[in-house]
Amino acid sequence: MPQLNGAFLVAVSLTGAKLAGADLTNAIYFPQPGAPDPDVAGIKGLDTVRIEPGQETGLVQLRDLLQKGGLRDLEREATFTIEYWRTRSGTFTERFFRMAVFEWTTGYGLYPGRALKIIAVIWLVLSLIYFWPIYLAPKGSSTGGIYQIWPGDRIETSGEAASLSNSSTVNRLKRDPLGALGYAAYFSLLSAFYIGWRELNVGSWIARIQPREYTLRAIGWVRVISGVQSLLSVYLLAMWVLTYFGRPFQ
Repeated sequence: MPQLNGAFLVAVSLTGAKLAGADLTNAIYFPQPGAPDPDVAGIKGLDTVRIEPGQETGLVQLRDLLQKGGLRDLEREATFTIEYWRTRSGTFTERFFRMAVFEWTTGYGLYPGRALKIIAVIWLVLSLIYFWPIYLAPKGSSTGGIYQIWPGDRIETSGEAASLSNSSTVNRLKRDPLGALGYAAYFSLLSAFYIGWRELNVGSWIARIQPREYTLRAIGWVRVISGVQSLLSVYLLAMWVLTYFGRPFQ
């Protein structure tokens, strides 16, 4: 099992080299063109390897072997390293963009589940913010609020009788602390998945399991925050799908 941690593998020939089980932690890796032995299982430290700008060829060849061998986790580590150092070689604007959009969200596909965790954190934080207009906002305030809208064609029941309502109703949400927290968390969840992506429209699915027929809509600053949450969440959800099931960085 080769111990290559911290090795200086620059302009050396690794053609046919046996790297199975090798520890490449913190190694500098840009050898001469030429693929190593196809058995590359068990390589360690690929996400810590260092390369110079424009010297990705050796690591790209190694990644191809990992992909052919079905070693998806190691393949993702190689992709992370390639994209990480490409980002560091760009301009300030390009570095910041790639870091914010690709690296911090999924690590260029190394951590696809991170996008879902960010969605969950945003949902939790904004649930506390949405609690304000439902419970603590001054009575009669119109600067921002969440409203419960009952459609005019909703079903109304009285005992065993059922009929369609002939008028719509709009009520501003105002609840006790526990009820306000519940509605705030639910509104945050609906906002997170308000925008669908292709055939995936989680918000619509969630709304359909309500026992009563109504919608929640916001105005003012609450609507702005809800809209930003929707945009961020649909992007993060798309990144999770693309990086978990695909290879967007190859």
